[in-house]
Amino acid sequence: MQRIKPLMDHFVVRGERYIMRVDFNVPLKDGKVFDDTRIKKSLPAIKHLIDKGAIVILLSHLGRPKGKVKPEFSLRPVASHLSVLLQQEVFFIPFTEDKEILHEYIKDVLPGSVVMLENVRFYPGETQGDDNLAEMWASLADFYVNEAFGVSHRKHTSVYHLPLKFPVDKRFAGPLLLKEIEAGRELLEGTSRPYVVIAGGAKISDKVKLLEKLLSEADKVLIGGAMATCFLKAKGLNVGKSFFEEEAVNLAEQLLKEYEDKIVLPVDVVITLPNNNISEVAVSNVPDEGSIMDIGHRTVEVWRPYLLSAQRIFWNGPVGVFEEEPFSNGTKSICDIIAQAHQEQGTFVVVGGGDTAAAANKFSIKDKVSHVSTGGGAMLKLLEAGTLPGIEALSK
Repeated sequence: MQRIKPLMDHFVVRGERYIMRVDFNVPLKDGKVFDDTRIKKSLPAIKHLIDKGAIVILLSHLGRPKGKVKPEFSLRPVASHLSVLLQQEVFFIPFTEDKEILHEYIKDVLPGSVVMLENVRFYPGETQGDDNLAEMWASLADFYVNEAFGVSHRKHTSVYHLPLKFPVDKRFAGPLLLKEIEAGRELLEGTSRPYVVIAGGAKISDKVKLLEKLLSEADKVLIGGAMATCFLKAKGLNVGKSFFEEEAVNLAEQLLKEYEDKIVLPVDVVITLPNNNISEVAVSNVPDEGSIMDIGHRTVEVWRPYLLSAQRIFWNGPVGVFEEEPFSNGTKSICDIIAQAHQEQGTFVVVGGGDTAAAANKFSIKDKVSHVSTGGGAMLKLLEAGTLPGIEALSK
């Protein structure tokens, strides 16, 4: 990965302006921030700058307004919440495409202030790599900071084209971005073995390149979730009414042939039956009316030694419908085992973002593993490609 400049190593001069791309795409409920985990993770970078008298201008997206101004996707409630966390006013700038109006808003902002612009995805040009939009935002600041790993796999204007408007020595990586890159680098370049991957979630098709790469690099790949159902189907087993990707069965069959010694599938599963009955059965005994919802207890015990003997673990995708209590045991057990591996044996453990991070939160292991990623898709892309557009833009 390219050499990028850490923000925390940079000498900050009072009054300098830093435009910072953050990922404040947080859930809102009744017009207020419901979960501020992502916001809190960016606080060290923001405080580092304002404590030294710099002016911080924040850019973020919220939801998918698709280039239109939609009040339900406004960042105003996020700015209010951030002001509480920082214990100082955050100046919120309403949506405008007029460069002069934007400059008028911020011309008298004092050193140590924080400014937040309205949702970048209200601008049609954000997702289109709009050069004029990049120029407008770049004109507001002296430096650029990327602290938004979760969107760094996208070649969007605020992530890729905006930093290129600054000289290379005026583009920085925030501490959160650096931590994500270091975690990815350890998985990509680390030599400690065994290297064990847990792959779950619903789909194979959107992870096929990564899955092939992980299978070629890892010692074992433990497969759960609906992804496992697809592999069980490929082995000719009955999966009843379970959800799986029909079009990916042939792909699963090919992977089984090529990596039979590395792929570890469930040996038993938790199923639902008509009348809401729940049963735990061997994978060879799934009835026509059954739907697979989780891995079973025997599978957990088969997987346990692989995980406890591992030196590196990467987990992406829950192994069951963990949000529902009857089907949470598999994912909870994985959480407990990888936390044990990290705490007792020093195993390097990375938990992918998205639903997997939500599981780590739910089962209280986020502080018991090496790293819980803030960006599921970005981490997958980083492991697949070795870099990301947002990272490349910092050193290009």
